[in-house]
Amino acid sequence: MPPLQKAPLHPLNSHIPWLLIPIVAFVVTLDPIRTAIARDATWEPVFLTRYGSLPENYTLGTEGCVRDLRASGCEDIEVHDRSGKAFMACGVPEARMKWFPAITVPGTREPSRGGLPEDGVYTYDLSSGSLTHLTPVNIPLPGHLRLHGLSLVDDPSDTSAVFIHLVNHAPSGSCLEMFRHTLGGATMEWNGRVCDPHIHTPNDVASVSPTSFYVTNDHYFRASTIVGEVLRLFLGDTGNAMYPSWMRRWEDGMGSLKMTDVVFCELGKNPQCRTAASSIIRANGILLSPDGKTVLVDSSRSGTVLFFDRNETTNELRQAGGLALGAACDNLSYDKSSGSYYVAVFPKMGALHQHFLDPLVASNNAPSGVVRFTLNPSGGFSSRLVYYDSGKLSGDVTVAVSSRKHGKSLLGSVMSNGFVVCNPVL
Repeated sequence: MPPLQKAPLHPLNSHIPWLLIPIVAFVVTLDPIRTAIARDATWEPVFLTRYGSLPENYTLGTEGCVRDLRASGCEDIEVHDRSGKAFMACGVPEARMKWFPAITVPGTREPSRGGLPEDGVYTYDLSSGSLTHLTPVNIPLPGHLRLHGLSLVDDPSDTSAVFIHLVNHAPSGSCLEMFRHTLGGATMEWNGRVCDPHIHTPNDVASVSPTSFYVTNDHYFRASTIVGEVLRLFLGDTGNAMYPSWMRRWEDGMGSLKMTDVVFCELGKNPQCRTAASSIIRANGILLSPDGKTVLVDSSRSGTVLFFDRNETTNELRQAGGLALGAACDNLSYDKSSGSYYVAVFPKMGALHQHFLDPLVASNNAPSGVVRFTLNPSGGFSSRLVYYDSGKLSGDVTVAVSSRKHGKSLLGSVMSNGFVVCNPVL
């Protein structure tokens, strides 16, 4: 008798696990099941509601603050103290509604290789208030800047120059762009690009040297579209296909799972990038302390600034503590002239979500806040809310920088027109 032959599997059978994902994702996002799964991982009920009961028209620290409409969508800003310039990574809110992977909203579409306005870097003179757009020079694929986090580091061989590291969500994928800028000029020369599997959902960057930096990944699953899902389902991961969007939406719905990380990259090393810290609830803003011994990371959806001791030889990170803010948080900054840290906070997440759905409608503007904190010499922190806007000046605030030496603060946003200038300093 001839041996029994196995019946051939239907071609669809190998894809059944993927087809089950939306069903499982829907079930686990039902409130009772989601609560049961996330009970031990979420800090949201404790740390995200401190300012939720403030009156609708409450304001704090807005006196002397005005909106400057010369640049918009300035998601991240950093002050270069020596030159007195603030460097701003800005964009067009209308274009970010079409493609900005960090914000998953209905209507997001696969990016094309053209047709959307390019983002740009500006310098703001803290003394004169003049604004200069830095024209990219020698960059491959011009017109493909969709900017997010920004960090600066001085050129060790030339005091007249600075390196600019930028998170760029280009159509070909999210990478880290490097530029060199001569202070006082109006251009920035492309100096390289770092694309690595470890950098899969980059949000912010903290420069260590011209060729090394830390990057936060703000999600575990990448944003996707129907096109990306089909490519991955039937063609496999070709490098451009992204993870299924229903998993990203599941992750967004869960909110407070410890699924994100911090990556350290150094050019010329093998491997080029590696995980420096993991198990973070929605890693967002990141900042290297002035002495280089501490890395501060926003755990956005836990409303906490995490402090990591940094091994200056290996660049490994070890968590050493945290500061609970009472609200979801975004980018961090440091004022060298006062020794104060600043962090942007989102007092009411529900209102922020509505703003992101349609940021061009003023009635959708969400409250925004800024917390200033200092590290006490004896240990611990001193912190307080120094700015709260009910939505009159901006629909959101993702970064606040200050220079007490120049008597000014700047507030940027990811999805609002203009940026805010405050004088006196916050």
